[in-house]
Amino acid sequence: MPQSAGEVAAGPVSRAERYVLCAAIVAGAVAYSTQLTSFLHAKEAVFAAGAGVLGVFTLKRGRFPGGALWLVAPFGVSLAWGLLPDIFGHVPFGTSNLVECLRWMTVLLFALCAFPILCSEEGRQALLRAIVGSAVIVGVLALLQYGRLMPYFFPDYGGTAQRVYSVFGNAGLLGGYLAAALPLALSDAFRPGKIGRIALLSLAVVAGALLLSGARSAWIAAAAGAAFILIRERPSVGRLSAFGVAAIVFATLFCLVAPEETVERLISMFRAGDPGRSLREWFWLGTLRMIEDAPLAGVGLGNYSAFSARYLGEVLWEPGGERLAHNLLHTDHAHCDVLELLAELGVLGMIPLALWWGRLIRCRGPEWGGLLSLAVFSLAYFPFYSAPHALLGLLLAACLLGRSPRLAEDCPASLFSRFLSLTAGGGALLSLPLVLWMVVFPSYLFRTAQAIHVAGGNSLPAYERAVAVRWAPPDVYEKYGLALLEAGRHEDARKVFTIACSQLDSGAAYLGLGASQLRAGDTQAARVAIEACLKRWPSSFEAWALLMLASPVKAGPSVFSRARLWLKPDELRRLSILMDRAAPAATP
Repeated sequence: MPQSAGEVAAGPVSRAERYVLCAAIVAGAVAYSTQLTSFLHAKEAVFAAGAGVLGVFTLKRGRFPGGALWLVAPFGVSLAWGLLPDIFGHVPFGTSNLVECLRWMTVLLFALCAFPILCSEEGRQALLRAIVGSAVIVGVLALLQYGRLMPYFFPDYGGTAQRVYSVFGNAGLLGGYLAAALPLALSDAFRPGKIGRIALLSLAVVAGALLLSGARSAWIAAAAGAAFILIRERPSVGRLSAFGVAAIVFATLFCLVAPEETVERLISMFRAGDPGRSLREWFWLGTLRMIEDAPLAGVGLGNYSAFSARYLGEVLWEPGGERLAHNLLHTDHAHCDVLELLAELGVLGMIPLALWWGRLIRCRGPEWGGLLSLAVFSLAYFPFYSAPHALLGLLLAACLLGRSPRLAEDCPASLFSRFLSLTAGGGALLSLPLVLWMVVFPSYLFRTAQAIHVAGGNSLPAYERAVAVRWAPPDVYEKYGLALLEAGRHEDARKVFTIACSQLDSGAAYLGLGASQLRAGDTQAARVAIEACLKRWPSSFEAWALLMLASPVKAGPSVFSRARLWLKPDELRRLSILMDRAAPAATP
């Protein structure tokens, strides 16, 4: 049997390597833990472990196809550029920068070590089957969660907007992953010959779970990917008609069974003031202001969440900004990857990524269906800031690049090829210990402290352990400060909230700082902190109430007048009562 171009160039790819790749894809998609602050952290650990095993094969092979450079080098350049604002001190260098860099490096090293496998048709087919298989498992778990059949594994957190979040902890990310897999499953079903039952069942499960996710941007993304597959495969009229009728019947059944997650979500897209659309308008306007402040260099890799509250607050305080739909919290992501990457990397940092897309668009293959779905989804969500979605996109791109005989050939210089193999394999072996140390362990400590705090126990020792870790997430200081405030340790709370404000520029952190200063008797400093909170969080009743308490009595009417723009009628009545009580108390 003749070898493929990739096997000739990069050395024979063993069946074990394909098994490891497929197992990592499935395990990484399914893995999660309620004992971590994010479901994604467990997935990152699994991918790091997979990268390490693939790294061993890479070191053993000792050679690399030249296309691997096209796959990861542009990303490496952009990521290095994204760290420059922090290295040179233009913005505060924090934990989130290196943790974000580690996540990207883990994904890139995994894709780099997997590239020789994807230079062969056998490897590409194995990957596509693994992606569809992982989506089927994720979809089955989502269906079981919708039926309330797995309450122990998928608890009801109360604040979850959608009923189904499955193994991603987020209905949008769930829908985005299924949307990327659906065109691949559709391509398999449209292959010439008899349609297999497994292919049809896989397609039905993925499509059903996608509908139940209620993620409308994922529906649009899946439709774009499916349209590409239909144009590419050109199925016969009979087969297309049969699929069309089946899809209509299938969708109708799901609409009847789950009208709130399907029909209501669809209708709300066209209603004035739809929360999802209105909030994105607010996010995007704030992100554009961030881009205007640093158009060339950006604010730095991983720094979007640290600055988003300030810029989103500026948008709200503009004339007419109060009419924008907004929530009470800052956002970690812009809900548009293009805008968020542009804000973090700047125009210069985006140039290598544009060149990457320019090279990739010349390649051909069914993988474009899944990649197109991810690209469309990224315009209204943040899939490329999620390790499973980012890795899925990179591996599909690797399949496209691996189809080119020239890119599947070994690097021109054998010495450079060995150096690349050594670097990729060695770096991949370091991924798991680094992810466990910098991501999983801090996440576990933080989640443990939060659980004790919510349960009403003494959470201070747990928070102290969490903040003692070198890679403690920035928001742990905000929660630790709140616990100190509740315990009456006002001076300690003020110190912790000061750290929180320097690492996470959020309204909640400034609110805690103002409250601790007010309780410590420093009303002037409290007013400064609370005003900073209101610039970022103008709809916070607690902030306006604290400002009323910290301000002189004669300033009460002015505070009340400013609050009229932001507070609800019942909140204004409560603030008015607070102002009236403060006036007699100040009378001699």
